[in-house]
Amino acid sequence: RFHQIEQRFQNLIGLIEKGGVNTGHLSAVLGVSWTTAHRIISELKRRGCAIRSTHNADGWRYENIHGAAGEGEVGQ
Repeated sequence: RFHQIEQRFQNLIGLIEKGGVNTGHLSAVLGVSWTTAHRIISELKRRGCAIRSTHNADGWRYENIHGAAGEGEVGQ
């Protein structure tokens, strides 16, 4: 179970590093609810990932603050 959760975290980081994504897209790609997608984002931020959350008419959008692949990975 731990490995599955960590894999979700890494998949989400990869999506964010490719370009900003919204909650609906994240939840669909990861196969989780919107609430779970929010919890994953919160945990990654708690771990120090450089993720910016912005809200617009379409809902929440997440992007890598640094904009460079490799930055903002779990544990950095």
